[in-house]
Amino acid sequence: MKELKVPWLHWHSQASPIQDEIFAPDDPLRSDTLYHSSQVKGAEDLELIVRSGTSRWTKSRFDREAQNGILSNAQSFLRQVVTTTTVNLTSSPQQSASLAPDELLRLPTTFFLNTECLLDELNIPANIQRLKVPGAFYTNCLSRYAVQRQDGGVVVQGDVDFAFAVPEPSLEDRVILAGLLGRGVLSRRLAACLLMVDFQNPIFSRKREYLLRFFPTQMKLDGSGEALFVQAVRDPGGEMGAEFLSLWDVDPSGWEQSFATMIETHWTKLTEKLGTADGFDEIFRLAESRRRQFRKRPLSEFGLTLPIASTLEITDFLRMDVDAHVLPDPEEA
Repeated sequence: MKELKVPWLHWHSQASPIQDEIFAPDDPLRSDTLYHSSQVKGAEDLELIVRSGTSRWTKSRFDREAQNGILSNAQSFLRQVVTTTTVNLTSSPQQSASLAPDELLRLPTTFFLNTECLLDELNIPANIQRLKVPGAFYTNCLSRYAVQRQDGGVVVQGDVDFAFAVPEPSLEDRVILAGLLGRGVLSRRLAACLLMVDFQNPIFSRKREYLLRFFPTQMKLDGSGEALFVQAVRDPGGEMGAEFLSLWDVDPSGWEQSFATMIETHWTKLTEKLGTADGFDEIFRLAESRRRQFRKRPLSEFGLTLPIASTLEITDFLRMDVDAHVLPDPEEA
C-alpha cells in the first residue's frame, strides 16, 4: 500500500469513495451484493492493517538479527535511515479537478521535510506551518506542462484525483529508525545528525547515502559504535562527509534547538519562494523530478499511478539547497 495516508490516493476511502457511475452499465459490480455490503472497507481500515503488519515484520527482523547484544547485518538496517529504500506516495488532501484559482492549495509537508522522523520520532522542536499556495499557481503548471497520465499507449489528459501527488519518506524506514533508537544502536543525537544532512531533500539524497559506507556490518546495542562511526567519517575528510561532521560538532547540550533553528530558517525561505508563481514553478519542477526518480524503481508498477508533466524537460534530476533554491543534481541523473 504505497498511498498509505489520507487522502489515500487511488483507493476507495472516506476521502474519495468509488461510485457506481465509473463502471460500465453492464459491469457486474453494479449489482454485486458483496461489493455493496458493509463488508467492503475503505483504505482508512487497510492503513491500520498495513501499519500493524509493518511493525510486526520489523520486530521479527530485529529479533532475528539482534542477538547477544549485537546487531548483525547492521548496514541493512541503517541503509533505511540514510538511503531511500522505498517510498510512500502522498498528496494534497484537495482534489485537483475541483481546485479553484483563488483557493489555497495545501501542500504535503513530507515532500519538503521528513517530519515524521525529525519532528515526531526525534522530537526536534521546530515550529513550522503547513505550506500553501494559490490554486492558480498549481493549475497553471498543469496547463503549462501538459500534465497527463500515461501507461503504454494509454494517455489520459489531466492530473490524478488529488493535487500535487509525490513520493515521500516511507513508513518502513521510520519504523526501522524507531527500532534502532529503542534498541540502543543509535542515539537520538546521532540519528538526528544523520537525518539533518541534506534535510531539505527528505528522499533521494546522495549526501546521506554516502554515509552508509562508514557503518560496520555489526554494531553493539550499547551505543559504543557511535564514536567509531564518527571517526570513520572524519578520517578520509572530503566534502561529502563535511556536513555530517558540522552537525555532529554542534554543542551536544543544545543540538535540538540548533537543528530546530536550521529547519525554521529553511522553512521561512520556502514560504517566501512559494509566495510567487515563479517560485512555485521551481517547486513543481522538483516534484516532477522526484516523480521521475520514483518511476525508475521497481515499486513503480503502474504508469497511471502518478501524473507526468509531458512537456517539461529535465536534463538532470533536481534537488533543493538550504536556501530553498532548486538545483540540478547531475550525478543522480
